[in-house]
Amino acid sequence: MIRDARVLRAAFVPREVEHRDAEINHLSSVLEPITNDEPADTAIFTGPSGTGKTCISKFVTEQLCEEVLDV
Repeated sequence: MIRDARVLRAAFVPREVEHRDAEINHLSSVLEPITNDEPADTAIFTGPSGTGKTCISKFVTEQLCEEVLDV
């Protein structure tokens, strides 16, 4: 049962993402050069609908924006 309808909004980004540590760490490592003002490698997420690809992408991007102001 959905207790908070905000999770259904397209712009929703959770404060924490559970059970996706490997994916978060991988994307973070791919984007890490950006923190040193260097270009990052290209990252592509593939998989079935509803597995969290967009969620993880938004989550990591939001974390990166908190660390690097001009992203």
